[in-house]
Amino acid sequence: MACGLALGKALELLNQSWSVRNFPEVKMRVGIFTGPMLLRTQRSAYVAGSLGGKDRLEYGVIGDSVNIASRLESCQKDRQPGICRVLIARETLVLCQDKFEVEPWGPLALKGKEQTVEVYRVVGYR
Repeated sequence: MACGLALGKALELLNQSWSVRNFPEVKMRVGIFTGPMLLRTQRSAYVAGSLGGKDRLEYGVIGDSVNIASRLESCQKDRQPGICRVLIARETLVLCQDKFEVEPWGPLALKGKEQTVEVYRVVGYR
């Protein structure tokens, strides 16, 4: 969450610099979800690891927790108050609620999820 807020501040400075050169304003969205990252189970697969060879190596993760974070990033794109929007779910808020100020967005239906997810926008530090 701190990284998302820092990205927003850095993007503000970049946008100021770019506007002098008549470049368009850039905005971004961040989705953060806290959930299990387990190896393959009978019910679902979560995988983390390095892919590639000696010339190009990438680290990747897949699984439900990653999908929820991705859905948070992409949900309600038209609801972007500012340059950088950081959305989290209740599971993440529970771990960090004393450190950050948040704005509740309510339960949202995320693509591919049967149940709604309680969503919050990170506004800043407390």
